[in-house]
Amino acid sequence: MVSRFSRGRRAFFGAQLVWSYREQGRLQEVETAVHDFVAQTPCMPAWRSALASLYCDLGREADARREFERLAANDFGDLPRDNSWLIGITLAGEVCAFLGDAASASKLYELLRAYDGQNAVSGGDAVVCNGPVSRILGLLAGTLERWDEAAKHFEAALTMTRRMGARALVARVQCDYAGTLLACPGGNSRERSRILLNDALDAAQELGMKGLEEKVLALRRRLPAPVPARTGASDDRAPGSGAGATRTPRRGAGTRSADHVFVQEGDYWTLTYQGTTCRLRDTKGLRAIALLLGAPGQEFHVLDMMAILQGGQSPATRTPTPDLPSTARSDVGVVLDPEAKAAYRRSLNDLRDELAEAEQLHDLARVGKLQAEIEWLNHELSAALGLGGQDRKVGAAAERARSTVTKSIKAAIRKIRNHHRPLGHHLATHIKTGVFCEYLSASEEPVHWTL
Repeated sequence: MVSRFSRGRRAFFGAQLVWSYREQGRLQEVETAVHDFVAQTPCMPAWRSALASLYCDLGREADARREFERLAANDFGDLPRDNSWLIGITLAGEVCAFLGDAASASKLYELLRAYDGQNAVSGGDAVVCNGPVSRILGLLAGTLERWDEAAKHFEAALTMTRRMGARALVARVQCDYAGTLLACPGGNSRERSRILLNDALDAAQELGMKGLEEKVLALRRRLPAPVPARTGASDDRAPGSGAGATRTPRRGAGTRSADHVFVQEGDYWTLTYQGTTCRLRDTKGLRAIALLLGAPGQEFHVLDMMAILQGGQSPATRTPTPDLPSTARSDVGVVLDPEAKAAYRRSLNDLRDELAEAEQLHDLARVGKLQAEIEWLNHELSAALGLGGQDRKVGAAAERARSTVTKSIKAAIRKIRNHHRPLGHHLATHIKTGVFCEYLSASEEPVHWTL
């Protein structure tokens, strides 16, 4: 026979496991276990609240409604006032808001109002914590369309969770707050919603809260597309007005797209591709990619790119740099010492690896360009060594720039792929690096970016 103590330990472990899987976006893995707990412990309705909440997170509205209606019988009077009541009733509040049940929201709001300013925990030892009751009150007030009350509750919840230093709870409050603001008619709080969602997404991605991350991304898709920065006079330059000019194509109404966004917002970038969005901290590689996306099909010499990136100019507002003299690009006069020669050989190995990858992908255009670069680099190395292996003067500035820019771009693409695989694959197969870098936009269905 299983002792009461053993059942309690099993319930505590199950609750913590479910809570952990909820944050990781893995609730489908514990659905059967939660369902079993509901059947085995009818004296603990909090497990039914957990099951209804699980169905909400999985987007199964009909199942969530069925379980919620059982909880709502007798105006929630069947839930015993034990040490799991508060966690169960706050979970029921989340489900109520998900279902948009205004009648039940009014009853739950009155039940929970007395607990405003407290945290919802389960068990005498605080087995799990559902955060401030004020967050749930904010959700319920929003369901009742009491927008001012909802905002006050959410602001109180933010203050409380920040004071606690509970970043995961802060992110959850921010997400729910933004969702309520987006539901408010009038759209006067769109920028506030954007900030809340950006902060919540940063925390969710850094903490591995996949479930919350998906919810935030779904809300972000309801935001209006960011307005791209207006470009300067350089956008209106006529074709051919400077052989080496880094001209940004004009972005008219026909090319602007909310589906493809690569926008820097302070220290972070917002990247949207094929309906999915992610946010990444600023790096030199992301700035280099944005520079290339702004001029598809145009080659950039790495020295030009280094000048722009080191100058900290935004890709959308950069000033075109004139074609550099050949002496500057080749850095004639610099002796190719053993370290520089080793760098050249490493670069050759890198290019050969890229060539093998391009051949495997049957990317014939990229294969041709890489072969040309390898031939050029071999020529430069041979010329540098001269007869009898004697060193000759040759430029290494371009090679150092090539290595730096290539590494930065590839590191950024790897980072993007970790958070947004389709976008990472697109960039890996459409960005050519080397002495000249280029974004090779597809000719049949070109991708137009909001920068």
